[in-house]
Amino acid sequence: MTNMSIEKLSDFILANARSRFKDKVVILCEGRTNLSDRSNPSTVAKRRKLADATFFKRCVPSYWTYKKPQFIGCGTRESTIGTFFSLRKLISEKTDTFINPDKLFAIVDPDVQSTKIEEDYHHSNTNEIYNDLYYEGVLNGQKIQSNRILTLGLAVRENYFFEPDLVKERIKKFNPSICYKYAIERINSDNDIVCEKKKIKEEVFRRVSHVENIKLDCGRDELCQSYKDILGYNPKNPKRDQRLVIMSMLGFIKLKKHWENIDFKGKNNHSNRIIRNNTQLSIANYYSDNQLEEYHFTILFRELYKIEFGCYPEG
Repeated sequence: MTNMSIEKLSDFILANARSRFKDKVVILCEGRTNLSDRSNPSTVAKRRKLADATFFKRCVPSYWTYKKPQFIGCGTRESTIGTFFSLRKLISEKTDTFINPDKLFAIVDPDVQSTKIEEDYHHSNTNEIYNDLYYEGVLNGQKIQSNRILTLGLAVRENYFFEPDLVKERIKKFNPSICYKYAIERINSDNDIVCEKKKIKEEVFRRVSHVENIKLDCGRDELCQSYKDILGYNPKNPKRDQRLVIMSMLGFIKLKKHWENIDFKGKNNHSNRIIRNNTQLSIANYYSDNQLEEYHFTILFRELYKIEFGCYPEG
């Protein structure tokens, strides 16, 4: 997305603010821009690809019944961050923008290949943001309001589809043995995980250093073997103590391609796509209905709820 299109998107967001975003929490995210999306929810699954913003919106907990947070797709990670600063600048220059700057956020993927933040901000790149927000894979909710630009806790949004609890209990088409074996093998094949590059190596090992028996300060082969030794090739029913190991791996390995290559056994590409999109919506509903403390979304939405209403949700 060019600077001009970032400005255009920012103007478009403000033009829609009164009717759609007035004094609500607004979160800019990656993915297809969805501002013109007013279609019936029943048609969402028929689209070519489900928008990231649509998925996040469906993850909003069921206790949040009104003034729900609004997610807006802004393209790439770089353009999402750029739109955040552009929108913040426009809000400061205008009156009656209907978007409260204290309720404006951005959330992006925390690839170990970090993105620089060129604007005046208290972090210089996305890895610094990630490491401020997360400790040993756990989101520190107290850091959300002070950061504004947030990152997910897993390498990409699609990794949340492979949460061990969810894979085991809800999504029958996923084979844990296959998906976690794929993740382990990706350590050796993912070009983003180049342990020979000092900064990337440091970031990878920072994200997994809390896992017992993981070999640190080594090459990709040794790191890959560490995960093989701990999990084995067939973690069919991940135990709670294995969850920490799996989630640490999902913190730096991207399973987006694995997700896109899963055969959902549709009659053709069109029906396969519908099943894939419906599965994403089912996953989002799972996160909406299950507010477990170890889930990043649980903490994220609880803190955003407090920002919106001044108190935590009951229960």
